[in-house]
Amino acid sequence: MPAAMSSPRRLSALLAVALFLAAAPAAAQSVRGELIDGGTNTGIAGATVRLMDPAGREQARAVTDAAGHFAIQAPTVGDYYLQAEADDDLLAFSAPLALRAAAPVERRLVVAPPGVGISLAGTVRDSTRGAPLANAMVVVAGTDRAALTDAAGRFVLSNVPPGTRTLWFQHPRLDSLGLRPITRTATVRGQDTPEIALATPSTRTIYTDACGADAEQGRAVVIGFVRDARSGIRLSEAGVHFQWAAPSTPPGEVTVQTDAAGRYRACGIPMKASVRAVVSVGGLTDEAWFHIGTDPLVAFDLEILDRTPAHIVGQVVDHETSEPIAAAAVSLHGLRVGGITDAHGRFHFDDVPPGTYLFEVRHIAYGTTTDSIVIPPDASLRIDVRLAKQAIALEPITVTVQSEWLENAGFYRRRELGLGRFATRAEITEMHPLVVTDVLRRFPGITIAPVPLGGLTQYVALGRGNCRLDYVIDGIMVPAFDVNTLQPEWIEGLEIHLGPTAPLQFGITDCGMIIIWTRDPGQA
Repeated sequence: MPAAMSSPRRLSALLAVALFLAAAPAAAQSVRGELIDGGTNTGIAGATVRLMDPAGREQARAVTDAAGHFAIQAPTVGDYYLQAEADDDLLAFSAPLALRAAAPVERRLVVAPPGVGISLAGTVRDSTRGAPLANAMVVVAGTDRAALTDAAGRFVLSNVPPGTRTLWFQHPRLDSLGLRPITRTATVRGQDTPEIALATPSTRTIYTDACGADAEQGRAVVIGFVRDARSGIRLSEAGVHFQWAAPSTPPGEVTVQTDAAGRYRACGIPMKASVRAVVSVGGLTDEAWFHIGTDPLVAFDLEILDRTPAHIVGQVVDHETSEPIAAAAVSLHGLRVGGITDAHGRFHFDDVPPGTYLFEVRHIAYGTTTDSIVIPPDASLRIDVRLAKQAIALEPITVTVQSEWLENAGFYRRRELGLGRFATRAEITEMHPLVVTDVLRRFPGITIAPVPLGGLTQYVALGRGNCRLDYVIDGIMVPAFDVNTLQPEWIEGLEIHLGPTAPLQFGITDCGMIIIWTRDPGQA
């Protein structure tokens, strides 16, 4: 079998880079466990268990089964906690979870009955600044007890169940320095329970953990995350190169890489320095400037934005007749980009920067229509517009992301010119085929015939006059084979050209050819 058939080709390298930002975070562990009523020691069915990030944003959820079991897949590696609810009532928080790329984490979340009249008080202090930490969230794991600290760093938790309890707190300051939520165990035994003192790690501890040594005099550590600017996803294996200039200190530079959680640490950068940070991921680069004061701990997050321009093609047609509309003015507000539709109602824009734009179409007989569209980076888009002469509610403008692979192969151009019959991956998916011949049967002029071969049955595609059609896989003509050895989901695009009018760049044929453009079966 030809290599193109056994290992379907990926989309172009450019598209792979565009998709890299969404795929860069390392696959994380799943969390499996059970939600237990601490009073009856039985599972709680039908409860919602949410996976929350340190900022209190939901990242995933699951509903417990009849026995109280649940399973949640974390979107990326990182620090999380669980929050269980039933009938819109908060049941309990879990202790913090550090999820990494490894085997599933097992957690048994026991919901303790409230301890009526028992209160737990204490303080939270920011040891890096020698001051109380206001607005820190303090939680008693296994309960629904949580509170925010006041301006003096104080908190009071009421109705805390007696026994040995795990307390933890979280604050944006911890997250910015890449620190996990701070936990502490306390024995709750009634009103004589002493106050709880909670605190962040000291500057020296954080510096030593980050750099493996004590802080150098006049030097700082810069800690932060690298994120995709559009999605906010933290990116692993991103390179960050720092260059600096500071008074009385020679210029310097250092290069670091983000870990699986998208976090980086750059040590030994002089205080009072002006710093240039260049971040690179998958061939893309971005940069930022910042200044370091006299604080040895500096939190600075970086973002990277794919600015690769997009290509847009489209057509304007009449709402009722679907006839093309010529001489319509098409423009993208905010850019010096515009054009006039041709006799077939078609238009195209090249090198459009990614972003959100107001798309406008004007015609003397149809008036003006506008819509907001999002242009992703390094994309090939098709925009279809339907206009009506009367004031009626129109369908929204349709924007379709086209395959870079098919664009470069000339697929869309041949389709616009009406040279053959075509099907994209999305159109093939809507057919719900079990095998590839289910797709081919949809095209007029094609007959699928069984051919006995060595005790097996092979299916071949026949054109007009029952001649056997040739196959082209990813631009290369291949010998006759059973097309059902391919999977329908492998196909990015399909072309049918009957007779001798098939594109000459793929070979000469009398009967016609079936052109199949494949994709990586694991590609989203």
